[in-house]
Amino acid sequence: MSDVSLHGRVAPKSKSINVEANLLAERLQNRTRTREQMRKRFVSYFVGVTMVAIVLPPLHRLYEKTAARYKVSIAADKLLSTQLSALQKQQDSVKPVMQDKQTLDSLHRHAHEYLGHLTLFLNNVSPEVSLSNFTVQWKDKSMEFNIQAQSVSYKEAADFVALTGKSPNATQTTLSTMNSDATMGPDGVNFALDQLVTVSP
Repeated sequence: MSDVSLHGRVAPKSKSINVEANLLAERLQNRTRTREQMRKRFVSYFVGVTMVAIVLPPLHRLYEKTAARYKVSIAADKLLSTQLSALQKQQDSVKPVMQDKQTLDSLHRHAHEYLGHLTLFLNNVSPEVSLSNFTVQWKDKSMEFNIQAQSVSYKEAADFVALTGKSPNATQTTLSTMNSDATMGPDGVNFALDQLVTVSP
């Protein structure tokens, strides 16, 4: 059969398209891509599982060690708290005894000094002054005199207060009250006096 047309021209050849071959080629490409993706996923999963298998046991052992140390620390803390509470109770019970002992030791060390200040204070009392109440409190490194007295007159009471304020080591002399009182005479007064005297350490 001739390829020439009636007009003398060569008729073009028809190209046959193999659709089935193209579909197969595309399917092969898709399968290759799918296998490659599956291979990459498998490698990723394998690496992940391997890392977990390598890292997880040491982490678990570290956790167990930390938990054990924490339990030991908690037990030690409870023990120390119990011991501290017992020591505080013991200290509280012993503290008054220790304070009394310190006071006695201080009195023994400064007995002559205490007696000297007491004698000097009483020597300042003139015949025109009468002590109705007299107390001495022993404090750390100090003596506190508290008196309630009567006098025949305001002048005699003021002289006594002034003389007492000049005593050696007297750091504070306070006249707290003064009122008229006829017990010692028509011009009599009663008064309260507080004095603080320091002693040597």
